[in-house]
Amino acid sequence: TVGVVLALAAAVAYGLYLIVGKEFSRRSDPMTAACWVASGAAGSSAIRGAVAGSLEFPSGHLLQIAAYGVATAVAFSLTFAALSRIGCSKTAVVMTLEAVSTVVLAALVLGEPVSVAQACGGLAIVGAAAVIAWSCTAESTADRGEALTR
Repeated sequence: TVGVVLALAAAVAYGLYLIVGKEFSRRSDPMTAACWVASGAAGSSAIRGAVAGSLEFPSGHLLQIAAYGVATAVAFSLTFAALSRIGCSKTAVVMTLEAVSTVVLAALVLGEPVSVAQACGGLAIVGAAAVIAWSCTAESTADRGEALTR
């Protein structure tokens, strides 16, 4: 039951993050919003490391850290761009595909095995995203048709 509560709490937190992010991206461009979020994440990680006494200089891994930083900046920027262009609910649907793409890339690039449970979960996520996308398209088509008949 603790796992279910934590999963629901994570979903609520992520939903709030998207809502706040959309409001923030209205006031600035996606890159600025991404920089603020990344700065906040870096600061909180540094504070956690300082409190836990686990800060170390990553000698020999600077290229990997730079690549990770660029990938994170691109991801944050695209998330905020999506929020400003397509809204919170559609962005959330698109973001569910992140887990599926991670498993697929891990299998293709790193040779990680994909279990039957992972494959079933991935199919469920893709199926749910397709149903939600289809329902959103049907709603917007109905809204347009209703507007034309007025």
